Formats: sequence, C-alpha cells, structure tokens
Amino acid sequence: MSLNFQITHDLLYNFQFSDLFIEELGWSKPSRQKPETLKIDNQTYQYQKIAELSGVAIFEVTAADGNIPEAKVRVAIHQEVTKLINENLLIFITEEEFSYILTTFPIVNATVKEAALSAYRKFVPMFGNSELVSR
Repeated sequence: MSLNFQITHDLLYNFQFSDLFIEELGWSKPSRQKPETLKIDNQTYQYQKIAELSGVAIFEVTAADGNIPEAKVRVAIHQEVTKLINENLLIFITEEEFSYILTTFPIVNATVKEAALSAYRKFVPMFGNSELVSR
C-alpha cells in the first residue's frame, strides 16, 4: 500500500484524522467511538478514540474552551487515557495552530525546533522512554 501524499495532505488540512488513519494508513475503526469526558483543574475535556491498530489507539482530545491544555494537564489527560489503554497517541491541536504548522512546514525556524525538542526532552522521560531522547 503506497501513501497518496495529496490525499494525506487534504485529510490533514481538513482535520480528518480518523479518515487519515483508517482510510489512508490502514488502521481499524475503533471498537468504541463514544466520546469520554474528563474534568481536570475545573476544565472539561473530551477524548474520543478515532482509530486503533494492534493494541494502539489514537484519540482526539478537545477542551471545552477550544484551547490546547498546558503541559501538566496534557500529562494528566495522558495518565487517565493510559488507564484505559496503555499504548496510545493523543492528538491535541486547534485548527489555528494546525494551519500555522501547514503554512510553515517544512520551513521551521531553528528556535522553534529547539523549543519543541526541549519540551520533548522534558516530557518523554516522564513515561520511561528516555532512551529516545539521547539519540
């Protein structure tokens, strides 16, 4: 199965993550599609499984206020989701931020790259994957 870059771009551009994983990448439809609600720090979040494959689940996470939560809240959400399924990927992104990424990719300022790498290095060891950041 070869990846159709135009279809992939269009699905990403239109925030059709479920279609991207299922139709273009060959993942399975989720066994449960009902959104779950979670309350952290007086803010309500919903997470919904959009695709799964070999024990790994992809979730879209949205906040009632439409913003991406701070890092500590994202960690708390990840911990809650991990109680349900250990291997997961959470998608936290707003349309505005995704549009910015699309308009700047692949040209990304070195400062932004370093900030993203720094945040990654702080986040990953919390989950026991520190060998990934040493490369």
